[in-house]
This record gives sequence, C-alpha cells and structure tokens, in this order.
Amino acid sequence: MNLLYREYSVSPFLKGVVYGCWSMTSEGNSREQSPIQHCFPAGFIELIIQVRGERMMGYDSARAFRYPESIFTGIFERAALWSIPGDSELFGIRLYPEAAMKLFPVPLTGFRNTCLDTDCAESPFIKHLIRQIREAETVSRRLFITENLFHEYLTNRRPAEEPLGAALNLLRSESRISIKEISDRLSIGERQLQRMFRNQLGIGPKNYSRLIRLYRAHNLGLLNRGTLGVLALDLGYTDSAHFCRDFKEYFGLTPSEYFSNTPMKKVV
Repeated sequence: MNLLYREYSVSPFLKGVVYGCWSMTSEGNSREQSPIQHCFPAGFIELIIQVRGERMMGYDSARAFRYPESIFTGIFERAALWSIPGDSELFGIRLYPEAAMKLFPVPLTGFRNTCLDTDCAESPFIKHLIRQIREAETVSRRLFITENLFHEYLTNRRPAEEPLGAALNLLRSESRISIKEISDRLSIGERQLQRMFRNQLGIGPKNYSRLIRLYRAHNLGLLNRGTLGVLALDLGYTDSAHFCRDFKEYFGLTPSEYFSNTPMKKVV
C-alpha cells in the first residue's frame, strides 16, 4: 500500500498563524492496513481531520488504539506510531504554536507528546471548521474553506507577537542560531528564555531547535535531496554522525533505515 503525502502553502495573510496544510491519501482497499509509520516531530501544533475512510490506528508500548476523527497534536519530542486503512484520507492544518495558544483554548503544556480530541476544545470556530472540511469533496475545496474561515476569524483577532513568538521565529528561520544569540537579540536573559519556553510550550528552546532541524531533514529525505552528509551540513550539524544520533533519538530509526523503508511518498 502506498501513502501519498502532499503539502500546500497558504496565503500571506495567514503568515505567522498557519504554516501550511497537507493531505494524506492511502491507496488500496478498506480491508488493508498500512505498515506502521513513524510520525515525525515537526515542532508545530496540528489539526488533523479524518475526511474519508476508517480512523487511523495509534500504537504505544502498551496498546493499540483508534484515534478520534479529529485531533490536535501537541509538540512531540518523539515519534508517534500510526497506521491507516486503505482508501482513507486525512487533511491537516499546521499551526504555529505561539498562534495556536492565543487563538484557541488549548493549553499546550497539557498535551506535550500526546494528542487532544477536538471535542475537548470548546471552540465554535474549530467545530465549524472541522464540519466544513469534512463535508468538502476535494482537497482544493478544503483549502478554500481553510483560507476563508481563518481569514474571517483572524480579521479582528490576529494575535500580537510576543517574545516567545519572536524567539520561535528566529529558531525556525536560522538553523545555526544559538540560544545566547536569541537572548541577546531579544534583550532577555537565557534563563528567562528557558522558563518562557518551558512554561508556555512544555519544551526547552534547544530541543525545539532540534525538532525544527530534523523536520527539515525529514522533508528533504522524502524528496531524496542529497546524501546524509550534505543534509547534515545544510541543517547546521558539524558532521553526519551527530545528525544520525539526533535523528535516531527523536525518530527511533536511523535516517537510512527510515528513508529506505517508508512507503510514504511526498508529492510536489
């Protein structure tokens, strides 16, 4: 069974709030189940909606379970294991964490390394958004709905950037930046910066920086761009061995093991 994954950009108006959208389609019939996949930590909050087919399965050390039909993902520092039946489709909206915690009543520190059923988020906007996306029959229509509903919602509610958002932007845009450099640019102490991350996101700035770099590696690897050595240097690592250690720590597999075995294909 092949898994077809595709990412979509959003309009500049949503910059700093919505990073982008994606779709995942499984080929095959509904009686098939995909091999277990490793969901790569991306450093974002994701709204994931099952728009067609049976709900995806999740796995942890103790059990197998079915995910709800729509979830918020917290910030993960490890791979989440999942599989999906054939003839199914997912639609995801990737949110910047600093925007997600301002827009919706979802405490990020409360679901680090786990997911939240969207039924627990008492937000009329989210409920309306999910309903509209489920009723849409094509990806292009879902993207149109996402753009329009977020545009309407944000017109009078756009969150102002605070120090946390500025720090996250620096980590996402400059792969080689140090925590001291961020502290100096924002004129706040390093300990204060650490506390700000821990108290609001449940994760430290160094770990968040690693998540972002490894997420870039994941995307480049799916597109088969470059050797491991080239990827490591592009992402700010001094050597490929350090990159491979980080990759395996977060993902549970070495880069070569993951990219040689995953059936997921990224479509561009």
